[in-house]
Amino acid sequence: MTLNIHNLLKLKAICLLLLSALISTSCALFSTAPPLAIKNGTSSVIILQNADVFSGNPDDPVSENHSILIRNGNIERISSEDIILDGATVIDSTGKMIIPGLIDMHVHTHGPGTPMWKMRVPDDTLVDRNLSAFLYSGVTTVFDMGAPINDIQKTVKRVTEEDKVNPRVFYAGPMISKRDGHPAYMMKESFPWPASSLAVSQLVGSVDDAEDIIGYIDENKSKGSSMTKIVIDQIPLGIPSLSTEEAAVAVEHSKKLGLKVGAHIGSEADLITGMDAGVDYFVHGVYRSSISDKTIERMKSANVTMAPTLVVFNQMDRLFQRELSFGTMDKEILETDLLASYNNPPSDLKIEDQKAEIQNYVHELNVFKDQKFNNIKRMKAAGIRILAASDSPNVGNVAGSSLHDELQMLVEKCGFTPIEAIAAATYLSGRYLEELNLTQGLGYITEGAKADLLILDGDFRDDINNTRKISMVIADGKLVERDLSTVKHSPN
Repeated sequence: MTLNIHNLLKLKAICLLLLSALISTSCALFSTAPPLAIKNGTSSVIILQNADVFSGNPDDPVSENHSILIRNGNIERISSEDIILDGATVIDSTGKMIIPGLIDMHVHTHGPGTPMWKMRVPDDTLVDRNLSAFLYSGVTTVFDMGAPINDIQKTVKRVTEEDKVNPRVFYAGPMISKRDGHPAYMMKESFPWPASSLAVSQLVGSVDDAEDIIGYIDENKSKGSSMTKIVIDQIPLGIPSLSTEEAAVAVEHSKKLGLKVGAHIGSEADLITGMDAGVDYFVHGVYRSSISDKTIERMKSANVTMAPTLVVFNQMDRLFQRELSFGTMDKEILETDLLASYNNPPSDLKIEDQKAEIQNYVHELNVFKDQKFNNIKRMKAAGIRILAASDSPNVGNVAGSSLHDELQMLVEKCGFTPIEAIAAATYLSGRYLEELNLTQGLGYITEGAKADLLILDGDFRDDINNTRKISMVIADGKLVERDLSTVKHSPN
């Protein structure tokens, strides 16, 4: 039997990870958890009767007692009268609220979601668990903003063909960063060699010069990437980061290939560096500094779009302050051993024992823990487009359920109405995906749109937390089975 180069590299990777695990006495390397949700493709025609319907567009009123006809993955008809069609699966939705399936604009489908002291290999079982967690939580579209390009390309092909656990997946591929910048630095601090070096080589396009940037963009585009992601941030403070000139190379070359650039930032200075380079899409907000009125005005003039991922920094701060906790949906999704690991951190894990630059970064996270909300509140008030994103799974951050936490923070901390928050996770994100020349008709309940729907047992207008009261999920016109006792016995 012959092995191609990629398979040889994968084999080498597993061997190195196993060796590292033995050295570091890490716990189980591989996930054995089954999917949390699986699509049921038995019927191509579904009728939802007598529901209240919010289209996702914040300018549209909620339509009461409406019915929706779904056929071949699309919304074929919406009516204030009952829809009758022989052979259709009819679902009485009286008392329910129907909204578009949620869109998470920043995820890591291959992320282990583990604490820093636990290592896990992102094999197909783990990835399928992550993907199914999004479906379980009503997230029907995700944008992966950092995964090995060969792995994410193969994953999307595989899960699309199997059509069981997959939300819609778009991806950027590895993030392009200055050599030894973020996230390479923290990877090397968190895991032993050679596992850390392997992870960096797969997840990061490490840059020494402009030619490196162009080469990474070309490779990622050839393997299906829908955006270029660059890093203009320092985690921790003082490490290398892309300059304005280097970021501008990424913007210019991506534009030639029909791609936008999304920049990972942390401070106002990072944001300005990105805007000087021509970037108009930013992730992570401004989470470790204040931001001036002048910069916000410039963002508005430049038509900047922001995906804040407030929840990931909130969880990181709580972890470092030993105040981390998980909600009900988090606990439904987290594997038992991961939850136990988070609840029982190593006794010798003390922030005061870390390097000075890491201590400084943790300090900034805490100092600006409320400022990050105020920054987004002011951006929103200025009319800057805000898209919902979670950066999950990540440290203390759970695939699927963390997007509901993000919506809660937008409402409770950033001045969004519940309708505006839902629009950020549906209609506005769907329109942005169209600007990227991706799938049309996402995040919007209208005739002809994609049939990605979330049916709720509560009215989100009364309480944004009612998005967690999920009655049913429909993805690409297929019912999603969320019964855990059934799913665990379903074939892979």
